[in-house]
Amino acid sequence: MYKKTFLILLPIFLVTLLFYLPVLTTYFSGDDFFHFRVAQEAGSKGLVYLFGFHPFSERGIAFYRPIFRELLYLNFYNLFGLNALPFRILQFVLLFSNIALTYLLMNKLFKRKSLSYLVSLMVGISGANVSILYYLAGGVQALGATFFVLLTVLLYLKYLEKRILKWKLISFLTFFLALASHETSIALIPVILFLDVSSWDKININNILKSVRGYLIPLGFSLIYLYLEVKVIGFSEGEVQYHPVFNLKTIANTFSWYIVWAVGLPESLIDFVGSGLKLNPNLLKYWSNYYRVIFPTFFYSVIVIATSIFYIVVKKIKLLSNRNFLLLLIWFPASILPLALLPLHKSAYYLAVSLPAFWGVVFYIVFSAYDLLKKKTKIGLILVMLFVAGLICLSLSTSQLAQSTYWAKTRGDYAKQIISQIQAKYPELPYGSILYLRNDPDYPFISSEWGSSSKQAFFILNGQDAINLLYKGKNIMVYYEDLGGVPMAAYKNKDVFELTVKVF
Repeated sequence: MYKKTFLILLPIFLVTLLFYLPVLTTYFSGDDFFHFRVAQEAGSKGLVYLFGFHPFSERGIAFYRPIFRELLYLNFYNLFGLNALPFRILQFVLLFSNIALTYLLMNKLFKRKSLSYLVSLMVGISGANVSILYYLAGGVQALGATFFVLLTVLLYLKYLEKRILKWKLISFLTFFLALASHETSIALIPVILFLDVSSWDKININNILKSVRGYLIPLGFSLIYLYLEVKVIGFSEGEVQYHPVFNLKTIANTFSWYIVWAVGLPESLIDFVGSGLKLNPNLLKYWSNYYRVIFPTFFYSVIVIATSIFYIVVKKIKLLSNRNFLLLLIWFPASILPLALLPLHKSAYYLAVSLPAFWGVVFYIVFSAYDLLKKKTKIGLILVMLFVAGLICLSLSTSQLAQSTYWAKTRGDYAKQIISQIQAKYPELPYGSILYLRNDPDYPFISSEWGSSSKQAFFILNGQDAINLLYKGKNIMVYYEDLGGVPMAAYKNKDVFELTVKVF
């Protein structure tokens, strides 16, 4: 069975790899070096500490994600050092696994291979994967969580089918692993509860109470988890992006961004949209001619989806009450809603957990409209084919655009260049020495806030983190010209090694 599934999905794996092949050569940057350092510090205190809940003030890091953050960065650094390729391979392994699990889940829900195949294809090539794959620090956590979320739903469906306790217990285990991977996994609570309640022949208060009682362990665990996330770990008071906003208009706006990103619009569009949905004309400069494909295919896709919904409502609205359709309809907003409360911290990489549900909803709607139409004319099949072709063009354009414009890609390339410059000039550095990174006189002036090459290097290397990971155990002090240079007192006591840093 699994060999057959692999062969069926092999074309999707290959297309996905072609869409995002440059990810394999994209290096670490900023947050990756920070996670490496945090993981080393946590690992030195033992496994129990690594999996514990610790205040933000203690470690300077929010959220509870030990499996694909601390544990992953600790072990991969110990095994591979600053070689990014094993991380990137892991990302694709997780993405391919999620594609396969999505295919199995959609087949189980809708018993329609063509629908399952297209949903899996879009999970693989979706434009949202630009953020999920290029932004390694967040994306690998979201991919890992998605793997456990999909596995949990499949296992719980097997339990409901067989009513064998072991499948329920295993699904609880994968649920806990999902929560320890990324907080968006909390969406499993309403999803599993809906599955359980809707499995009863009659939905009444008694059956609802039975379902709740049967789910008390993960429900109680989730409440404790949320309490520890918010009250014990908490957030930095100075980082306003982590402060929740409960304004309905702001929440709706944030939610809308996640929807258009899910369809395939580039995340960077948000930087060019002002109040009143006015586009900054600089978009045409930075997007080159990609906008000529991206906008038409996006609007065509939205029109097809909206038209399909309207047609179903007019012809057979009962189709929208399908149990499995409602399951996915709950899943998508449940995983996005907590993020919608953080309008200053939104990113398309958070969509990983919800993408299978999103595309399941979309293709259920489109296929249902096609079923109602196909008895009259073949135009429905042509429209579906054009819809899929439009989505593929949209995703391809977004992925191609990202190679030259997405910040995590460019910063990763710059990080690799800077580290290569440092290694070439200083293959070894004495213990406790000072590395001073000077500005490149040829670096173009952008703005005072942007700074010169040394300030950009500071963000790309995350201060001292990348250098101390490169020169293991050497306790190197790193100073940057744009950030004040080397204190005079340091020259008297330490060896200072200088480098004009080029970021190009």
